Amino acid sequence: MSKNIKSRTSKILKNSTSVIGVFNRALVKIPLVGEKMVAGTSKSLGRLTARNKMLGFKTDPSYENALFNWELFLELIGAEFKKDDLSPTAKVYTFVRCPAGYTEPEHLGACVATMELDQSLVSTSGGQLIIEKRIPIDGLCAVRIVPA
Repeated sequence: MSKNIKSRTSKILKNSTSVIGVFNRALVKIPLVGEKMVAGTSKSLGRLTARNKMLGFKTDPSYENALFNWELFLELIGAEFKKDDLSPTAKVYTFVRCPAGYTEPEHLGACVATMELDQSLVSTSGGQLIIEKRIPIDGLCAVRIVPA
């Protein structure tokens, strides 16, 4: 993919991520089905994203590709993060700002459902994403990626 197309795609994704966050916050309030709808859609989108070669994602499942795809995804949505290498097989990513705008305790349902995208992207790519902290509860998000 050319750098120009990737840049435009990233700009679109960065701008739409917060809009999707607003939409998901409203959708999860639908009794009985809201969170399931957001989680199911997010999970499917994560699987499709991990298989998207046009955006530069690596499609062979491996721990290294899971890390690569996760960081590419974060770059595309404009997420600001800090990465700590705990060991060769454990990386921790910390975020102080949620790209989708989930900042309040009442946003927790939307956060949990939307993070299905992240988990399915990483698992489809060959890793496992473990969520250790969430911004709506803890004031920051911390996730760990380990081999599947």
